[in-house]
Amino acid sequence: MFRWAKSSWASLSAVEKQALRSDKRTTPLVPFLSEKTLFPPRLHPEQRQRLSRITDQMRDGWGDHGRIAQLVRTHRLMGMETPVEQGGMGEDAYFHSKFLQRLATLDRDGDWLHRIMVPNSLGPAQLLLAFGTPAQRADYVAALARGDKTPCFALTGPHNGSDAAAMPVSAHVTADGQSITFSCVKRWITLSPVANLLGVAVRVRDHGITLLLLDLDKLTKKQQERVHISSHRPIGANFPNGFVRIDELTVPIETAVIGGRAQLGKGWTMLMACLQHGRGISLPSVALGGTSSVLWHTLMYAQVRRQFKQPLSHLYAVQRMIAEMTLRWHVSDALNDYYHALLRAGHASSSLSALLKWTMTAMHREVVQNGMDVFAGKGISMGGKNPIAHFYLQAPIAITVEGANALTQHVIVPAQSLLEHHPHMQDVITALEADDAAAFYRTVLATTRHVVQDVLVGSLTDRDRSRVAFWQYRCLVEGGRLRHRQDLSRALANATVALVLKEAVRWRWATRPNHKILCTMLLHHIEARWVQERAVTPLEPAMARFLTLKWFQGEGLHDLAALEEHLVGRDPTLTEARAFWTQHGHWNVPQDLADRVVEVDTFASEGR
Repeated sequence: MFRWAKSSWASLSAVEKQALRSDKRTTPLVPFLSEKTLFPPRLHPEQRQRLSRITDQMRDGWGDHGRIAQLVRTHRLMGMETPVEQGGMGEDAYFHSKFLQRLATLDRDGDWLHRIMVPNSLGPAQLLLAFGTPAQRADYVAALARGDKTPCFALTGPHNGSDAAAMPVSAHVTADGQSITFSCVKRWITLSPVANLLGVAVRVRDHGITLLLLDLDKLTKKQQERVHISSHRPIGANFPNGFVRIDELTVPIETAVIGGRAQLGKGWTMLMACLQHGRGISLPSVALGGTSSVLWHTLMYAQVRRQFKQPLSHLYAVQRMIAEMTLRWHVSDALNDYYHALLRAGHASSSLSALLKWTMTAMHREVVQNGMDVFAGKGISMGGKNPIAHFYLQAPIAITVEGANALTQHVIVPAQSLLEHHPHMQDVITALEADDAAAFYRTVLATTRHVVQDVLVGSLTDRDRSRVAFWQYRCLVEGGRLRHRQDLSRALANATVALVLKEAVRWRWATRPNHKILCTMLLHHIEARWVQERAVTPLEPAMARFLTLKWFQGEGLHDLAALEEHLVGRDPTLTEARAFWTQHGHWNVPQDLADRVVEVDTFASEGR
């Protein structure tokens, strides 16, 4: 057994081995409910007022690029979590999440959304705050928060996306040991066409992946001639995204390497430490904001638009779609709040952040697809009167970036689940590297006890945790061959998602006891979706009718009000219909208002 394990370890690449060593934690994937984790995240009253004030100002000034730019600078929105003493806004991650949720409902082009989102996630402010030298932090952190510097981070290339291990060797330390000369080609780099502070990941010969920082304003004319940036056109959106090529540029190690000479070759660990914000906050928050907006508009439209002399919401086919949308919104909202509760309690991890990104962007795309089916002809008619088409067009962007969802499901989530949360993984690695057979067999014995406890005994008390444990061990048996057995890693990922989502719903139930019926439905939905993978369940008809009618009866008005809290940009006609329903207590809106709800944009015919 020891020889077999050694051969599996030897088959891993140097970068894969570095990844296995990069996180020494063996914390539970989801901690048991405790006083700390039961405390739901909330905005303080002053935070809530600040959030409403800023987003209302942005809504009122929308369309005026200069005015929005000034608001961004005034409120330090490029540095929401940067400490006040370092020139930032000084807010917490939950405020950051709520702001992006609301901005996602306003920005149809995704322009300002991405201009604000990127500097607040990977780059490179988070890297500088965590690893930068004092001089680098002094030069750039406050400037980034003010918007004086526009950053981007160039990681993905023609032959590597999230697979940094595939990055070719394209840099070397110069003979005097003081500088790095490098070339690189990068693609799909958000903000690169407008950036003046460029972060770049390169592989340095004899050292490894290294993160560089280039201040384009400080490059000499000859150096600037070696940097070439052009633009891509993201599907359905209008935010800056581009192609970067750098030819044989030489930069000093101490000032150009993020963190200076001490961080030369440590880029992989740095990236893993800082990707959590993009995966756990930025993209999930934008997805939740989009899901909220699409669900709200679909609910409004389904009640006003009539078919066969009755509202669409009375048709079972539409009720089923609205029920599915509602379930996904509640699961996403619970998962997002649960993650932030864990984050505040110090339990969040990179595996959870990757899981959030995958599941919430996937559920958002499904909600948008159902919304398009309900809107039908209005949904496929472009123009300002279509409130959901831009979400439909841009959904593939969120699915693709920060690790495409297929990669996240089959590789990232199962791998990080093993690395961060398996109780004996690091002990196995230590024994193999030390060629210590005795320590290896002691770990195997401990692992066997863990199997018996979690899989056999645990299955009687906690089916979800034991299911994850079973697939963890099944994957470990494959060793280095696991990279080619993505059927197994997918099963582990699905079990992991089911465990986390159910825990999030149980947490929501514990913090909101009056949601008992809804939480029971959510647990059933999760079991059917991520465990049994069945599209139709025995409770589906009753679930669809209950959830749909709930929205349009008295008790549903409270839920509608809660849903509206996520929104900034709203269809004014549907807002008027909502006000009419609330005031009059019934759902038959006047004909002139109904006509405006169903209206679509028309344009002059070409050639006439």
